[in-house]
Amino acid sequence: PLRKVSYAEDQLTIHPSDVLVMYTDGLIERRGHDLDTAITEVQHHVSDWQPHISLSQACRDLGACFAAPQRKDDTC
Repeated sequence: PLRKVSYAEDQLTIHPSDVLVMYTDGLIERRGHDLDTAITEVQHHVSDWQPHISLSQACRDLGACFAAPQRKDDTC
């Protein structure tokens, strides 16, 4: 069955020290798994990033944690 989805528009102020994380659905979308749960898991993972770890290393860790080794979708 098709699920009707709606999106709300919002605004957010991003400060110079903030980190904006964007990713494709290939990182979190898995057949049979809830998408909202996956998004929440990524949010928790990112909120645990430590300031002493480089951003590139943190992103590699994010990919290693969430991107399945046998990818069937783009992951960026």
